Amino acid sequence: MTTQNTKQKDKRLVAENFSLLRDMRYERKTPFSHITTNVNFNQLGVNKQNAILTLTMVETDEDAFDYIFPKSLTYVEHGNEYIYLVKTEGKIFLVNNEGYRYCRYALELRGLPMDKYNECQTYFEEN
Repeated sequence: MTTQNTKQKDKRLVAENFSLLRDMRYERKTPFSHITTNVNFNQLGVNKQNAILTLTMVETDEDAFDYIFPKSLTYVEHGNEYIYLVKTEGKIFLVNNEGYRYCRYALELRGLPMDKYNECQTYFEEN
C-alpha cells in the first residue's frame, strides 16, 4: 500500500471512529477526579469496541483542562485527534475534545483489555 493510500485509510478510520464514539454519554468540562459517568468496555457493541482498540492512549498526571493530546503522526498529519484515551489517576478515560485544546468531554472506560496497550504515548506538549 502506498503512503498516499495509507494516509487516506488513516483519515477514513479516524472519521469512522469519531462517528461511532461521539454519541457516548460524556461529561462536559469535568475534571478527571470528578467524572462519575462510566461505561464497561465489555458491554459495548463490537464496532465500538474495535474503534476503541484503535485509539491512541496517553498517560499523564495533568488535569483534564491542560493541553493533553496524543503525540503521534496522526496528530501531525491529520490535525487534532478528537477522540483518544487518557490514563490518569489509575483510571482510563475516553476523551472527545471536539476540536478544543483540552479534554472537553470525557467518561471513565472500565474493563478495557490493557494487554492491548503495552505502551502509552506521552502527551503532546505545546511549545
